[in-house]
Order: sequence, then structure tokens, then C-alpha cells
Amino acid sequence: MINTPGPSAAQNQMTDQRENMPTFLFIGGQRCGSSWVHKCLAEHPDVFTATPKEVHYFNRNYEKGDRWYLDHFRDAGQAHAIGEVTPDYIADPQCPERVHALCTDLKLVAVLREPIERAHSLYRLKLGTTMPYNTFNEAVEKHPDMVEHGHYAEHLERWWSCFPREQMLVLLYEDLVRSDAETIRKIYEHIGVRSDFVPSWIGKTDNAAVFPSLRAKLRRAGLDPLVKAIGRSFIGDRIRARVNAKKKNADGIEIDPELRRSLDAHYKPHNDRLRSILGRPLENWS
Repeated sequence: MINTPGPSAAQNQMTDQRENMPTFLFIGGQRCGSSWVHKCLAEHPDVFTATPKEVHYFNRNYEKGDRWYLDHFRDAGQAHAIGEVTPDYIADPQCPERVHALCTDLKLVAVLREPIERAHSLYRLKLGTTMPYNTFNEAVEKHPDMVEHGHYAEHLERWWSCFPREQMLVLLYEDLVRSDAETIRKIYEHIGVRSDFVPSWIGKTDNAAVFPSLRAKLRRAGLDPLVKAIGRSFIGDRIRARVNAKKKNADGIEIDPELRRSLDAHYKPHNDRLRSILGRPLENWS
């Protein structure tokens, strides 16, 4: 009788990780309710979400390899749906092929927001931190990617060249604002878990970016527990007060009418294409 050697420890580890492959990805967009969706996903008893919320594997950390990525799901256990929420993925041209190379059958979720308001919301969020510009006009000029992120039709078609359309659920931010319960029900149903679960976040809003620049640096250093501890402490209260004061000032900054007209003209062909491929109206979009 010939004894065949068993798998090595490394092979067993990789097998375990493969068993916990992601089954869904929330790919975007930015400032389209991703933090709220993440909270609702994390609350569902049949869903496992990676920590931190935004892993950024397929766009910023790809050189770290699949094993590094799959390690984010090592504690998924018997969860029916396993995934992560990184809203930058949708606009990165490298992501669709990279995701497909690892997982061909996962479910994708995208939420899209009127592109001018989305870009302005991002500016207000990052004002005084990673975007130290006094005007939205200057931010748009210095960061053309803020505008390009809203070329949704182009981004979706790139993803659909790698994945069947039925694997992606595309919703609008207006859907979430109008009926958050129905929106999260559709997401639960799409990723294959009980859609009758009601998360505690129904009727609430969530802005996870309390201190975005500091939070991002700490999480990149693997200090997510420290981020949470700071958020619950008096230090977090002071940071929130400071950031909210900046946001209050930023909320009063309206979009320059001339810039809005320019962006309306820029986005019109992109939005017309999106209407066509989605087969639905886009209320109050250019």
C-alpha cells in the first residue's frame, strides 16, 4: 500500500481561504451611500463583510497578492454571503479584469448618484483634509478624476465586458433616499440572503468619514481598532465637532452657476447613454 503525502500547511491555508472566497462586491460609486449600505450588510446575520470597509485590493493593493486579499475573509465561517465595499472600484479601468481573474461568479452591486452632486459632495467631505481647495471650481480643475468618476455608462460597460449583466444590480442614490428599506431589500435579495431582515439603519443616515484623512492612515497601518476607539472617545467628539463645523461652512458653498452649466453640458451625453443602457429615467440629471 502506497501512502500519499497529505497537503502541506500552506496548501491547507489556501484551501481554507478559497472556501471563503468573496461572493459579492459593492463597487461604487463614491458618495452614493456606500457607508450606509455597508452598515446594513454588516448587520445581516448571514453576511460577512471584510474589515476595513474599503479593502482597495483590486485598485491600490493588488501587488500584495490574492492570499493577502483572501485573508480578509478568513473569519467568514458559514456566512451565506461574503464580500466587501470599496466604492472606488467602479471607475478603475483595471478592476473588472482583476476581479474576474479571481472570482467569475460573484454578485456585483452599484449605486449611482447624479454626477455633479456626487462630485460636490465629495469636495465638501474632503474640504480642508485631502482636498485643500477654497472652491469647487479649483478642486474640479486639479482633480479631473472627480468628474470622470461620474462617467457611469463607460464604467458599467467595462464591467459588463467581463461579467454578465444579470450579475450586477444597479441602483440609483435617489432610490435609496426615497426608500431605503426597499433598496437594501433588493441588495439582500441580489447577494442571496434573506431579504426580509430589517437592519437597524433603516431611516437613519451614516457618514463614516468622521475624520477621513487620519482614519485612512490608521487603517492602512492595520490600526482599525484604534480608529473605533478614537471614534468613541472624547477625542472623537472633538474631531467630529471640528469636521462638522467645516462641513457646515462647506454646505453653504453652492456650485458656481457657470461651472454647473459647463458640467451639465459635459455629462449630458454620458447621462443619455446611461439612460439608454439602464432603460430607466434619471430624474433631475442633465
